[in-house]
Amino acid sequence: MQGQDELISSFPAERDAWPLWSRLKTGFLVLIIFELLAGFMALHHLQVEATLFSPNALPVQQTTARLLFLLIVIGTIVGGFLFWYLGRFVIRSRALLDQISDGICTTDQDWRVFSFNRSFAKIIGVPMDEIRGRSVFELMPGCSARDPILDSGRMECEFEGVRSDGERFCAHITVFVLTEEEGRPTSCMITLRDTTALKKSQEHIKRLAYVDELTGLANRAQSQQCLDQAIVRARRSGQPFAVLFLDLDGFKDINDSLGHDAGDQVLHEMGKRLAGVVRAGDLVARLGGDEFCMVLEQLRSEEDAATIASRCLEVISQPMELCERTLRLRGSVGIAMFPRDGESREAILRAADTAMYAAKHGGKHRYALYSPELTEAAQRRLSLEHDLREAIEKQQFALVYQPQVSLQTGRMTGVEALIRWHHPDRGMVPPDEFIEIAERIGLINELGNWVVHTACRQAAQWKAAGLPDITVSVNISGSHFRSSGLVDCVRDALAENDLPPSWLELEVTEGVMQIGDGSIEIFQRIKEIGVSIAIDDFGTGYSSLSSLKKLPLDCLKVDREFVVDMLDKREHSVIIATIVGMGQALGLQVIVEGVESQEHVIYLRGLNCDTVQGYFFSKPVSAEEIPALARRDFRPKMENREVVH
Repeated sequence: MQGQDELISSFPAERDAWPLWSRLKTGFLVLIIFELLAGFMALHHLQVEATLFSPNALPVQQTTARLLFLLIVIGTIVGGFLFWYLGRFVIRSRALLDQISDGICTTDQDWRVFSFNRSFAKIIGVPMDEIRGRSVFELMPGCSARDPILDSGRMECEFEGVRSDGERFCAHITVFVLTEEEGRPTSCMITLRDTTALKKSQEHIKRLAYVDELTGLANRAQSQQCLDQAIVRARRSGQPFAVLFLDLDGFKDINDSLGHDAGDQVLHEMGKRLAGVVRAGDLVARLGGDEFCMVLEQLRSEEDAATIASRCLEVISQPMELCERTLRLRGSVGIAMFPRDGESREAILRAADTAMYAAKHGGKHRYALYSPELTEAAQRRLSLEHDLREAIEKQQFALVYQPQVSLQTGRMTGVEALIRWHHPDRGMVPPDEFIEIAERIGLINELGNWVVHTACRQAAQWKAAGLPDITVSVNISGSHFRSSGLVDCVRDALAENDLPPSWLELEVTEGVMQIGDGSIEIFQRIKEIGVSIAIDDFGTGYSSLSSLKKLPLDCLKVDREFVVDMLDKREHSVIIATIVGMGQALGLQVIVEGVESQEHVIYLRGLNCDTVQGYFFSKPVSAEEIPALARRDFRPKMENREVVH
């Protein structure tokens, strides 16, 4: 028996069933004693005992009595062994059932549980000592399919319940009705498979497929599905609906300046704000990047859609605290109506997207309704993209240069290189039309490299012609600045043209001023070459003032936005005075752009501004005209208002 006990103790499930085994052993001993006593009583009753032990009994009688006694003993032993074996079988079966992950229980005709395994108790969350004798429908409230079970003899269903600790669970239930030969039900066997993890996985997969994880809004796939359903409903009811296409203005600058984590926070916040604008039945989806889409049904007219678009612009422009600064974002919204502006999903989305671009080109932070004329503009943009890809190879680009003049000496101290596109059919294409396209289609780095090499080549020619030392400023986009090839491009351009690094200056926007993402390393590598760095359009972005003292900068350029009406708007004049004073205090050169009048010059000279740039001195000119401007003294013009031809 000791070996059997050790064997049982080696199995956890059987060890848990040990009390039952102890009771079976006790019953086994009691049974043997009881059967032996019963056998002796029977022998005594049949007077076999007298025959068995009487000396006067015949041999045949003694033999018969002994055989009967032996049969009683053997029967008792065999019966006890069978009882012991049956007990072991029950123990093994119970241990096996407890190892099964599915819950199993059997009930009587009244659905009261009389046997079950551990998994059953674990799945429904009820202690084992509280299950036996209770109704299944009491243990699992909400599972009340008695009639279908009894009619069919088998049933499968999904069940959602709550465990005693408050945790929700899901289970797949299978019920078998056990019947007698006459077909009368006697009991039921119920199996439960815990599908909680499976349900969660399915919900997670569905969420990944149809929900934007960053904002919690519908994603592109779900928006297309919902839009198809809206089209079906609109065709059936004859009632139009609106599609709004929304894009955040300048979102790329936030990513460039504050980092992608900050950009994600902005998108998350914008998603919440936009979801609060529409009604419960309307769809708000994030299509990707900073693009959002709305499907607005049951509208009375397009004026209702315009009202919602206005509310979207309002919530977008509300202040947002991010990275210890307050941001006010802007957005552009395009509106298209079904079926007027498109009778298919692709057509209506294309119309809304076209209207959104019209809003951007109309000044940004506004909405635009779709019109057929906008399609022509969109087709023009697509054609421009195609032509732009060929423009570099066909050498359709050229550089012009605008002088930068010192207010102290009246002499030209540098020029800004500005790119122009001479299209063979369209003529001169302004930069604001193709620079954004170049960034979107991935040509901006190649275009920037061409500008750097061309500007250095021209500067070397001016130097060889005997021009005094000047600085040639080249604009570099944020993505190009962060690219791995910019530093090599600058180094190669200087080496190929034997140009001193002091002749070249790179202008970058405030977006690249933020420390992180390798920006500080790129600044340092450029400074090691000896090239100066200027921050263009300072005061219009999201830069941190602490970056001014941490980054190796040389110059601040004040955007013309503050200069145009600085004499009429006090706040603009204060901003310019502040930037000039701060830049000089930090040892940085300050260049003010957009100077177009004598009054501008007088005011800026009063601020002790270093250098200015604008049409008052010269418009952008070709490289051939720069030598004459380099020799010109602009002081008479500043004092006598002479016009430069």
